[in-house]
Amino acid sequence: MVLINPHYNGPTGCGHGGVSAGRFAEVINPTSASVRLARPIPLGTELDATHTDDGPVEFRAGERLIATVTPLAEPLGVGDLVPVADDVLAAAEARSPFAFGKDHPYPLCFGCGNARPDHDGLELFAGRLDHGDRFGVRWTPAGLGEVPPWLVWGALDCPTAAPAMDAVESGSKVLTGTLTVDIRDSVVAGQQHQILSRLVDVDGRKVHTEGALLAADGATLAVVAATWIIVDADLEVGA
Repeated sequence: MVLINPHYNGPTGCGHGGVSAGRFAEVINPTSASVRLARPIPLGTELDATHTDDGPVEFRAGERLIATVTPLAEPLGVGDLVPVADDVLAAAEARSPFAFGKDHPYPLCFGCGNARPDHDGLELFAGRLDHGDRFGVRWTPAGLGEVPPWLVWGALDCPTAAPAMDAVESGSKVLTGTLTVDIRDSVVAGQQHQILSRLVDVDGRKVHTEGALLAADGATLAVVAATWIIVDADLEVGA
């Protein structure tokens, strides 16, 4: 059973895709799994886990399928995402439409919201880097010690959505469809990290992106592959 605390919302009234996927992954492997979200995640609701005969685990709210978790058969590979200078990331963040834009599709999102009253979210405003197709943002996790895997999943979500949002037409937005995450090493709170991402392709209503979480020394601590679902910007998302 998993229950997503209402603090960790994405779209208003729904669970944050990355945090929720990270919590769902705990039933198989918190550091390495693929999670497909079938519908918006209800908050404050007990979601029951069912182990299927062929390996995946399904989470349901009553009869409604919410998510399916599948173990990774092999390490996740993404293209090379090398670290960039701090001032380059600062400039990218300043260009991010998530940072100050009044048209943010999810202003109260735990990951990238710019209007949470107490600034109690991650506030990861990823923007396009100076050259090429990469997006980036700095992340210094709060607290002490090792960051729990579910929060790493949460931190990877919105920055990996940035190239997807950039790729869709005006009047559209994206929702988390599938997150595949492979955490390779510990992420330590209080240290600055980089999250870099880029577009892979657009296939109809699906956008594929990939990203990586890098330590200050450039080591790759986690990688992510994501699928986003394009919806109309005025669609009211509800669990």
